[in-house]
Amino acid sequence: MTEKEFIAAIPTAYRGVTFRSRLEAKYAKALDDLKIKWEYETKLFRLGTYRYLPDFWLPELHTFLEVKGPNVPGRHKTKRLAEMLYTSKDPFHSAKAALVVIGEADGTLTGVRESEEMRIARCRECQQYFIYDFTGSWGCRACHAHSGDHHIHGVYKSMPINGRLRRI
Repeated sequence: MTEKEFIAAIPTAYRGVTFRSRLEAKYAKALDDLKIKWEYETKLFRLGTYRYLPDFWLPELHTFLEVKGPNVPGRHKTKRLAEMLYTSKDPFHSAKAALVVIGEADGTLTGVRESEEMRIARCRECQQYFIYDFTGSWGCRACHAHSGDHHIHGVYKSMPINGRLRRI
């Protein structure tokens, strides 16, 4: 199947929000299950000649989450957003402040760079789940606790879009 042969999304309502796809609605439910606050399609970016509206903004984690089903086009826009944010001199949009993550159809999270390995963890300090780059900083994106890995309670490979977290 090529990028041009993807399955059309089915709009789905959850908690009073109409999502563009069932997969986005599943991610919203998974974020709720993890007690991660989210906003749906609230931040519009101009990236050169086009506009880009990431699916989720996770304000407490300062993270953008873009949900992509298999073979869905548009990953280049997600990568372009990350490039813009990661090279910005604006403290709100700096690499330390913002994280850009792609949510896959099976619940796994991928970064936009080949070297990034995204994981979900729970912080012992604040009890909040957070998303982080396994190959980078392991600091809690909610309370900023950082003591090696001593503040991490459980590391998970994917979002619980089918009802359960998968431990590593």
